[in-house]
Amino acid sequence: MLVPCIHLVGLLEKSGGLAGITHALRNYVKTSRSAQGASFFAGILIFFDDYANTLVAGASMKPLTDACAVSREKLAFIVDATAAPIASIVPISSWVGFEISLIQAELNKILEQDPTSEIANTSAFAVFMESIKYRYYCIFMLMFIPLQILSGRDFGPMLIAERLAKVYGRTDGGSGRAVAPDGQAIVSHNAPKSDTPPRWWNMAFPIVMLIIYIFYLLVWTGQQSAGDIELSFIELIELSNAYQALLWGTMAAALTALAFYFIQDKKGGRIIFCNVKGYINKMKRFCARHQGMCRRGQEEEVASVDVEDEGEHAVILMGYREAMSSFLIGMEKIFGALVCLTLAWATGEVMQAVGLDRFFGEILTNPNLDYRMLPTLTFVIAILIAFSTGTSWGTMTIMFPLVLVPSYNASNGDPVIFYGVTAGILAGAVAGDHASPISDTTILASMASECQILEHVKTQARK
Repeated sequence: MLVPCIHLVGLLEKSGGLAGITHALRNYVKTSRSAQGASFFAGILIFFDDYANTLVAGASMKPLTDACAVSREKLAFIVDATAAPIASIVPISSWVGFEISLIQAELNKILEQDPTSEIANTSAFAVFMESIKYRYYCIFMLMFIPLQILSGRDFGPMLIAERLAKVYGRTDGGSGRAVAPDGQAIVSHNAPKSDTPPRWWNMAFPIVMLIIYIFYLLVWTGQQSAGDIELSFIELIELSNAYQALLWGTMAAALTALAFYFIQDKKGGRIIFCNVKGYINKMKRFCARHQGMCRRGQEEEVASVDVEDEGEHAVILMGYREAMSSFLIGMEKIFGALVCLTLAWATGEVMQAVGLDRFFGEILTNPNLDYRMLPTLTFVIAILIAFSTGTSWGTMTIMFPLVLVPSYNASNGDPVIFYGVTAGILAGAVAGDHASPISDTTILASMASECQILEHVKTQARK
């Protein structure tokens, strides 16, 4: 999933699409507050996957927030704190299929021991929907960010970072921006050529197609699982293969973007779509000069037509070599993040190997514990596991088998406790993941925003 995302973001940057969005929004985004609001809106718009959300929103909003003297720490916080909360609670996202599969496995266990259970006889998707209103961290975070932007109030290390950027008028991201080993600012080797016109549609069209492809593939994979059974849209989403849909959809969007750039020519700061006349005239000149197929008079006629054609000297917006180069440069940029992710996953496995999950499981399943405390304790322990392992999905995988059935038994099937424990696992996994320095989304948000990882962790964890 990560590789096609990098390819797509690289194409958006090389084509001038990211710069085009920046230029288009500059007429409306002129203050720090509006730049932060635009970053938050971009995160809400790409709600279907936290990885795609983080990469696209961070890369596209970085020039805009820099120009408005917003620190990179603040951008990384907005991008990171929007991505997972919105993806985890929206019923149509890459998270839903995974969360529902874990819930359904526990419902099946409850159904085996209590066939008359009302909770177990409902669908996992219904449990998921009921748990949304109890996921206070995700809901409050999505409310906190716009309120904080509107009020303009920061605190802790974030206040220092923002004041340093504003007081000194820093339009380079401030002191928290990522720098090269020599101490200089990172220069993108994937920047568009100087003669490439920045156009907003070169980013908007691929993103729209990405959303269309992903929704279509979610429905298609759900239909493949359902067979000949007629199901509703939501039910198909529930049965879909979210990972496969996102992988294929992102790759299809990258190929569509490439084809879209192939039909554009650039000349004198303008874009010419489907320059058929220019292509025909170039072919005529090629035939006249190199194959001797035209007489001298015909060559002069062709030449005169060529001069009159405005597309004659236009060149393609992005060629195949440039597209492949943008992909390789994107892979080079993410290589460090991939190393950090690999080490983070390894650290998570070590934490589980030494029995961290079993230790917390014993606390939650203690028979002397009042069952009414289970939702709160589940949330706190999910935070600790996610913080220690750096993975929200891994935390869900650990917590659901440990907690859900015992909490059902301890509360005698109380639906409020059951939904609260489910929400505690899902929300706590996101909260701990946000504060963890070895989290995949923390690393990706820092990389996409070009912010120092430790500065991002310090400002976000204390926000």
